[in-house]
Amino acid sequence: SIETDDDFVIQQLFFVDSLSGWLFGFRSNSGPSSKVFKTTDGGLTWVQQSIPENSEVYKIYFIDQNNGWAAAGINKILRTTNGGNNWSERIIPSSDNYIIEDISFSSPNDGVFIAVDDHSKMALGITTDGGDSWIMKKSRLEMLILGTTKLFNDKILSFTDRGAILTSNNNGSSFSFEMDSPAYNFFDFSFSEFSKGLIGCDNGYILKSTNEGQTWEELSTGHQGNVTDVNIFGNYLSANMVPNFNEGTGPYILTSNDEGLNWENKSRFIDNVIN
Repeated sequence: SIETDDDFVIQQLFFVDSLSGWLFGFRSNSGPSSKVFKTTDGGLTWVQQSIPENSEVYKIYFIDQNNGWAAAGINKILRTTNGGNNWSERIIPSSDNYIIEDISFSSPNDGVFIAVDDHSKMALGITTDGGDSWIMKKSRLEMLILGTTKLFNDKILSFTDRGAILTSNNNGSSFSFEMDSPAYNFFDFSFSEFSKGLIGCDNGYILKSTNEGQTWEELSTGHQGNVTDVNIFGNYLSANMVPNFNEGTGPYILTSNDEGLNWENKSRFIDNVIN
């Protein structure tokens, strides 16, 4: 998360192209109730969108300008089909209280979420109908899954707090190590168009894959800090970064139109969100 001078904590930024994007956060002095904002001019101006009351959003994910989902706390997912103008609730039936913390979709129908129960045990939720119904699969991993994505042919990629990337070819029933990289600390994970993916790392670095995570290329944002949020749509990349103390104050909102070769810092627009 990123904290501004006005106590507004930005949790995530998500762009689907150079103009259309969303962010959510909350004011730290007024409780955890989340606020969602949308821009249609590349971040110059932002408009708050209405979400169901008492929704505590952990993650948002859009596959285009209309279809989006939000991981929204205990056994709850939010769904929009009109770009966030309206959100509906989806309650996940379960005898356990699962906090749904991360969600992603590879198509309007195929998606996956990460959830944690009251005993800190993790589970994956799998859907093939756009989130109307979910199959829960409890994880046996002895490490924390920070993010996950469903590709195709039942393949799932996940990344962990220990700098490891895991792959499952049976819809999450079992996992194997795809990459173990102690050289980086991982913070966020995003895939688009099946084969392209990003991982936000420390020291201003982002890892990029163009082959479903089989190999990864190191990108530098040109800044020093933790890249806490990444998104990829075609050639367009966006990222949030918490800069190191000696570089400046955050947040940094970074965008790239050339697959990460060059980055623009749009942090100057953040005041338009909270004022």
